[in-house]
Amino acid sequence: LQQVRHQQAGEREVAQVVGAELQLEAVAGLASPRGCHHPGVVDEEGEGALEPLGERVHGYMSAISQTVRAVVYGLLAAAIAQGTIAGLGYWVAGLKAPIALGALTMIAALIPFMTPVVWVGASIWLVITGHTVAGTGLFLWGLLAISWIDNIVRPLVISNATSIPFLLVLFGVL
Repeated sequence: LQQVRHQQAGEREVAQVVGAELQLEAVAGLASPRGCHHPGVVDEEGEGALEPLGERVHGYMSAISQTVRAVVYGLLAAAIAQGTIAGLGYWVAGLKAPIALGALTMIAALIPFMTPVVWVGASIWLVITGHTVAGTGLFLWGLLAISWIDNIVRPLVISNATSIPFLLVLFGVL
């Protein structure tokens, strides 16, 4: 029983080290494009804090690194797509500076639930200034095109970069 407790304590320590390493990798972008390298956690001989997990750890860390990278690329691709689609809507609605508004929408798309703030605000402004048809059209464009593009582009990028099926990623993103 004492040996099992000791092993569980070791596994918790390994999980904490892996979690800290993943946070560093996600925040600082330490993932190597050629594979997974974790300085200080596993040395060149494969020994270190992750040694209790055995040889499987390299495959797990590589898969996690690849998935994190795919999620970041998916987020960026979705933001670019949303900004582009929104810019097109702003142009059709007759707003001045549709490229600047599209760029603002792209930046807002990097923050969860912020994209509608831009296109809803522009729609309200159009309605208030007497352009009711353009404001309503932009609102519908935002609801049907701008918001939904994120739910298509991000899962496509993630599923293509990993071996995770598209539908599984789609439901995970929703």
